Amino acid sequence: QPFWTAEGHRARIVQVRYENPKVFSLIMQPSRNWPGFLAGQFIELFTEQDGRRIGRCFSISSCPASFLQQGTIELTIRVQENGRVTPRLRHMLKPGQFVGISKAQGDFTLRDSQTDLLMIAGGSGITPFRSMLGELANKRRPQNIKLLYYARSQDLHLFRREFEDIAK
Repeated sequence: QPFWTAEGHRARIVQVRYENPKVFSLIMQPSRNWPGFLAGQFIELFTEQDGRRIGRCFSISSCPASFLQQGTIELTIRVQENGRVTPRLRHMLKPGQFVGISKAQGDFTLRDSQTDLLMIAGGSGITPFRSMLGELANKRRPQNIKLLYYARSQDLHLFRREFEDIAK
């Protein structure tokens, strides 16, 4: 039972999808008792590295409606080349493996409101906004939403087609 714990949760890696050379997404299926999340929240992901359990926090980039329908969540991770964890994650995590995960955390979430929204993101900081925009699109309520998204180059813009589809 890899990463079995009485207090935490675990998830099975379903897919590793490469968004670009510096960013990948982990599609994971959390254990049945995982309580879910609100758009914009993050989790702590636990892996084993050199015999030690190491945790890092990542925003959930998929939306809650997708979790309810498919039973999976996505973490979109930018590799920090000089980091101790992210460079290894993209190579060591494979479909079928288990990782430890925390409950969803954080207050950077949507409020149930139909007021106009202005969202400003840069680089990989787009991930909580992807979750929020997916959730808003799923609710299909008329609402004026503007997204200002900056990245160093066009190649680093994440989820461009998805955002264009939502805008339509």
